[in-house]
Amino acid sequence: MPIRILFDIPTKSLENSDRFASARDCVDGIIPALFAPYSADSTPVPLDTRLVAIEIRGKHTFAILDSSHSDYDFFTAHERQHNKLPVYLVDLKQRDRPLVRRAPKFDRMINNMVGEMHRLNGYEVRTPYYLDYGAGVMCYLNPRGLKMAAPKEGEVEVAAEKGVEENVPGETT
Repeated sequence: MPIRILFDIPTKSLENSDRFASARDCVDGIIPALFAPYSADSTPVPLDTRLVAIEIRGKHTFAILDSSHSDYDFFTAHERQHNKLPVYLVDLKQRDRPLVRRAPKFDRMINNMVGEMHRLNGYEVRTPYYLDYGAGVMCYLNPRGLKMAAPKEGEVEVAAEKGVEENVPGETT
């Protein structure tokens, strides 16, 4: 069964020089302990695990990981129907005792966020996505599904024929 895991990591526990690498290392270190009790063989980690995103939001750093999501398709991951995974929360406030629980109240929010991250980052940027909200405004150069507003065929000619030019108030022509 595919699942999505949300890690809540205290930002202060990460190395300041490279918080993203530190968060990734933290997640990599906890994954074997999460899956070991459920492993049928000696392989403690499912082969199909994918780090989707790391977000730094002030005191909290969040990492999102998909597990056993064999239907994942990078090219359609922004569509809602492909983001309906159950979310589990791993709270790492106390590193020696992570709290793991099913978090149904986060299902819609986290799944929508993952879809939106795929949409905003476009097709050129691959997972994992790294976002640091303390670093300033995010800039997305080529989002998916961006439609440009363009006049319909014939509208330009009709406007020109009608003489649709605005005069500046107070000016005489």
